[in-house]
Amino acid sequence: MRLLADENLPKPIMEALRAEGHDILWARTELAGTTDVALLDRAEVDACAILFQEYRMAGQRFSIVSGIWAVSRLPPDSPVPVWAFESEDFVSITRTREELSVVCPASAVPAAARSDGGWALLKLHGPFSFDQVGILSSFVAPLAGAGISVFAVSTFDTDYVLVKAESAARARDALIVAGHEFVV
Repeated sequence: MRLLADENLPKPIMEALRAEGHDILWARTELAGTTDVALLDRAEVDACAILFQEYRMAGQRFSIVSGIWAVSRLPPDSPVPVWAFESEDFVSITRTREELSVVCPASAVPAAARSDGGWALLKLHGPFSFDQVGILSSFVAPLAGAGISVFAVSTFDTDYVLVKAESAARARDALIVAGHEFVV
């Protein structure tokens, strides 16, 4: 039987299996850039068994915060705009030497503002201590595997990940498949 291994399987395991004569298609080299969904489809069509390595820290609880969100950019010396505070659920304000970024409900952002709207907001249910390694990585890796772009925001207690609203259902499904728990 032919095997299909995902990109997370370590190279030494791949080499050992091939040395024992197993016919393996490795996503990291033979199918680089292929989404997890496409790999599953390929395995079904080719009647392959799938070998995979779970993402670290799987099993995190997450939810989708209701609403459509926007990421806005203002000049670095701009005052924080009043419209940024129109949400009781979530707002993120970050100032650097290069910019002032605001993440808030899309409905609050003025039409003239430099903004990218149409985001869904996924919340990881913390709190997480600062010494826990791999939490955000375990969450965004399955999304990358599904070909879903992200914008991440961290707070003292937890992490939030924005995905385009049209990808929210696919994102939820990819995270569930990776072992995370969706809560309403």
